[in-house]
Amino acid sequence: MQSSTRHPLRINRQICRLGVSAAIALLLLAACARPAQPLGAVTPTRESALSPSVNAITPEPTETLHPAPTKPPTLTPAPASTRTPLPTPTIRPTRTLTPTTTATATAQTPSITYFRASADLADPGDTIELVWESTGATSALLYKLMVSGQLPADGIDIPVSGTYAYTIPPEEQNWVSFLLYAWDDAGGHANATETVRLRCSYGWFFQPPPEDICPTAPLAGAAAEQHFEGGTMIWVEAQDAIYVLVGDPTDVATGATHWNRFEDSWDESLPERDPSLAPPEGRQQPIRGFGLIWRGHPEIQDQLGWATDSETGYTTILQRTTRYKYNAWYLLALDGHIWYLGPERSSWDKLTPTNIADH
Repeated sequence: MQSSTRHPLRINRQICRLGVSAAIALLLLAACARPAQPLGAVTPTRESALSPSVNAITPEPTETLHPAPTKPPTLTPAPASTRTPLPTPTIRPTRTLTPTTTATATAQTPSITYFRASADLADPGDTIELVWESTGATSALLYKLMVSGQLPADGIDIPVSGTYAYTIPPEEQNWVSFLLYAWDDAGGHANATETVRLRCSYGWFFQPPPEDICPTAPLAGAAAEQHFEGGTMIWVEAQDAIYVLVGDPTDVATGATHWNRFEDSWDESLPERDPSLAPPEGRQQPIRGFGLIWRGHPEIQDQLGWATDSETGYTTILQRTTRYKYNAWYLLALDGHIWYLGPERSSWDKLTPTNIADH
């Protein structure tokens, strides 16, 4: 009986063992059942070998290399923001033009109604009265212009409307000119000029007058002339000078004429001529002061050539213009004509007067 009672227990234990084993088997089957579906879906062995590398690896790098860094180019709108300030400077020039327009309008505010002198023609030493009237000005200056036409360093403070007495210096010649300058506090201004002609202290020694300008005092004295193949030499005792005129103003083919002036430095201790020089037939070697310059300046010797006659003495009259610059000289010639010597020794000519004054 004991053996029969033990047998069911063995069976139960075996059944329990079998139940545990079956449970484990079911769990294993359940665990193994999950991968069975993908393997059943991918039937070809070649494709199942490739698909894990593509499906498993490519998605992960795609997520790790997501274009998060490429989105910062949202900074590209920044140039748009930097461009928007640029139109602001382009507006600034139009703002600077506004004051310019205002200043121009203000500059037209002062006005000089009139500015005149009590005489149109006066003598050196006379006193003239300047009269003026202005509107819109708060200050004014009066300038006596220099003979060159330039403004002096300082002007005279005057009322914006009024009169001023001016005494012409005795040494003034030709004209005196004045400038009136008036302005307001805003920077506007106006100006006007007035000129008074002056009577000449001396007249020209010949007629008609060569220029509408006053001459120097006539200088009369001994002179001498000598003619050359290429020009003329003139000695003026009052200046102790010798003029050399090169060229021929009537011969257009020879080109422009010119002249020069030298100091007469010859004296009795010097030889009159150079005996080693033999002029051709019909020509002469210049002597004394003419010869000293002719021999001492080879360029003048080449330009003048030999003398065609002897030097001849006579009485000449000399005057020049009284401009600030570029004055011309006028000399009475041996034949009664007038030598014209241009400004800056540029050219010379011979004029025919209608009358020669007595001196």
